[in-house]
Amino acid sequence: MVNQYARISGGNRALFEFANRLKTAGHEVRWFVLSKPIKWYRLDKKIIASMKRVITMSPETIDWIDNTIPIEILPINHPKYLPEADILVATAWQTADFAAKLPKEKGMLFYFVLHYESLWTRYKKQALKTYDLACQKIVCS
Repeated sequence: MVNQYARISGGNRALFEFANRLKTAGHEVRWFVLSKPIKWYRLDKKIIASMKRVITMSPETIDWIDNTIPIEILPINHPKYLPEADILVATAWQTADFAAKLPKEKGMLFYFVLHYESLWTRYKKQALKTYDLACQKIVCS
């Protein structure tokens, strides 16, 4: 699962619930958080970030739900930090845009859509484009 953050929200609450239930059922589940984008002109920060490793936070970091999944924070948004997988779940328009560009070995892409993504961003056109991605959509109705 690729998420843009791990802070408390209704959407994350649902995602953690689903992820933990999948893990309890015997599936291997990993939770990745994208790094904050580095400005295009900050080559120094890109170089430093590319030399860092994924930061793994204990499951107990998420103290607002009974969580058993460690949180893995990417130092830079690059495919080399994600393992090969059967599926990959994008959880917001930013993560869907990133995940759609990954090689197929990173997993069949699913896009968890909890609400109309373009309502809460200044990048409305980018958010809307994610609905046209060639992937399976997971929605709650």
